[in-house]
Amino acid sequence: MKYQDGVKSKTKVTEDFRYRKKEIAALLFAFGIISGGMSILNVMTRQDSLLWATSVFCMCSFIFGFIAIKESPEKNKALVLLLIEIFILFTYFIIYGGTQGFSTIWLLLLPACGPFAFGRKLGSAYALALFVELAFFFYTPIGLSLIECRDYTAAFLLRFPVVYIAFWAIGYFLETVREQTHELLTRARREQHILLEQNNTYLRQVLESKRQLEEVQNSMEAAISSADIIYFEYYPEQHMSLQFNRRESFSAPHEMQNYPQSWYELEITHPEDVPVLKEAFAKVDRGEKCVTCETRTLFEGNYSWFRYVFTTIYDSEGSRVKVACTATDIQYQKDEQLALEQQMTTLASVLDNVAVGVYVFEFTAEGLKLRIANPAICEMMGISREFAERIKDDGVLQMAHPEDIPTLRQVMSTLRQPGGSVDYEYRMFNRAKDQYIWLSAKGRSVGQPEGNV
Repeated sequence: MKYQDGVKSKTKVTEDFRYRKKEIAALLFAFGIISGGMSILNVMTRQDSLLWATSVFCMCSFIFGFIAIKESPEKNKALVLLLIEIFILFTYFIIYGGTQGFSTIWLLLLPACGPFAFGRKLGSAYALALFVELAFFFYTPIGLSLIECRDYTAAFLLRFPVVYIAFWAIGYFLETVREQTHELLTRARREQHILLEQNNTYLRQVLESKRQLEEVQNSMEAAISSADIIYFEYYPEQHMSLQFNRRESFSAPHEMQNYPQSWYELEITHPEDVPVLKEAFAKVDRGEKCVTCETRTLFEGNYSWFRYVFTTIYDSEGSRVKVACTATDIQYQKDEQLALEQQMTTLASVLDNVAVGVYVFEFTAEGLKLRIANPAICEMMGISREFAERIKDDGVLQMAHPEDIPTLRQVMSTLRQPGGSVDYEYRMFNRAKDQYIWLSAKGRSVGQPEGNV
C-alpha cells in the first residue's frame, strides 16, 4: 500500500526515539533508587568500600536525571554522562567484586538490557566494548594482576565472559523482536490514519456533491417554474415517471407506475392525439436521443395544445439513466396560427381579384415556403397556381435571370428580418412565353406568433 501526502510506505524504526529526555531521566532515577537501596544494604552489612561506590553512583544518577529533565531534547549530555557512569561502575565491580564477588553478577544486566535501553546499535556497541574490557581483566595476565577481589575462582573467570555474551545475544534478539513489532504497529497506525483521512475526504466530497446537487435541482426547479414549463422525468427501464411541478393542473399523481400506460388510462390526452403521443414514447423506448411532439392535453379542465420534448440522459458509461421531459403550453401560438391561416385565406380570396401580381412567402425552419400566389403573378410567371404552390427554397431564384440572382439573395436576406422593406427590379422568366420579363417589385416582412417571417 502506498502512502500519500509524503508518508513513506515503509516505516523505519530509528533508535534515537529512546533517547528522549523523559526516558533517559526515568532510567537514571531507576538506577538512583536501586543504588540507593544497595547503599542501605551495604550500611547494614558494613561493606564500607562498596558503600562508597553505590552511594556515589546513587548521587550521580539523581544529578544526571535532573540534567536530563532540564536539557533540550536534541542534546544527549545526560546520555553521555550515564554511559560514563556505567563504565566507571562496571570497572569498579570487575576490580573489587563487591561482596565475595557477587556484585560482578550485576554486570550481566548491561548486555541483557543495553539494546533495549540504548537501542540495538548503541546498546550492542557499548556492551561489546565493555566485553573487551571484561576479557582484558579476566583473560590477560596484566588484567588479572589489577583485580583486587580474591573471591573469583578460575572457573568463574573462564565462564563469566561466555555468559556475558549469551545475555547480550538474548537481549539483542528480544530487542529485534520488539523493534519489528513496533514497526508493524507504527505502520498499522499510519495506514489507519491514512484510511481515516481518505474516508473523511470521501465523505466530505459526497456531502459537497449532495449539496451542489440540491442547489442545482433547486435552481432548475426555479428556472422551470419561472419559464412556465412543466417538467417530469421518465424512467423507461422501470416504467415509471416523476412529475416535479404543476401536476395538480393535470390531476395526475407525483409518481406514476406502469408509465406511460397509466397516463393513457387517465384520459388526459385528447383521443385524436393519443397515437401521436404513443409514437413519441415508442421512439424514446427505441433509444432516440431527442423526440418532439405536439398534442392536446386536458389542462385545468380544458384541452390545450402542449409541445413535448423528450431528451435522453446518459451516464459516463453511455447507459441510459432517464429521460428528461418538458411540456410547454403552445395554445396561444396555435390560436394565433389558426387566426393567421384564416387571415391568409381571406387575403387570398381578396387578392384573386387584384390586377397587381402578389405573392406571400414564409421563412420557416424547413426553408422558404410560398403561401399565396394570386392569378396575376401566376400569369406574369407563366405558371399555374398549382405549380406556384409547389415552389419553395431556391425555386424563386431559379426562375430569375442569372444576373439578378445576387440582388434577389440580398432582398431575401433583408426580408428575413421582421419589419424589413425592399423596393427592387429584376427579370423573371415567363415559362409560357419562354422569355425573361422585367418586374418592379416591393416587399415587406411581417413577424408571426411562432417566430417565423
